[in-house]
Amino acid sequence: MKSRAGWVWVGALLAGLWWLTAMLYPRLPDRIPGHFGPRGDVTRWADRVEFWWIPVVATGLVLLVFALTRLAFRYPEILNLPQKERFLSLPEYLRHKLVRVLDFYLAFLTGYLCVLFGYLQWNTYLVALGAAKGLGWEIWLFFAIVPLLIGWMIWDTNRRLRLVQRTL
Repeated sequence: MKSRAGWVWVGALLAGLWWLTAMLYPRLPDRIPGHFGPRGDVTRWADRVEFWWIPVVATGLVLLVFALTRLAFRYPEILNLPQKERFLSLPEYLRHKLVRVLDFYLAFLTGYLCVLFGYLQWNTYLVALGAAKGLGWEIWLFFAIVPLLIGWMIWDTNRRLRLVQRTL
């Protein structure tokens, strides 16, 4: 798995989110949805400047996860993994290999969240223009997939750890 390629895609998705925001912003009215409730309806209206908060938060999230994964390569003991003792007992090159897999999964999850943020930006734009009344049901599909991705990441990382230990 090429974790570097994953982060390049995350960077492209993040750049796309900034581009989308910049393209939609001039067409926004002065008042936009600032918050959506559990049923997708608008629960708070805001000034159009708040439209920039989604790419700012997405950028912060991407930078935080990327920095943490870089730290995990240098200091693998900071990882809070099930079977941490088994992980730390591995030779350095095998720990690095497992961290690279985890890095790829975190890049994928972060990229997925960038897509979710893009969905929210687009729908905020549509609601602000009156072309939609709120978020659609598919927002829940986005949110339902996140725990599945995290569960897969945990399961597969543990599986790989067991396989690596059997080869020793």
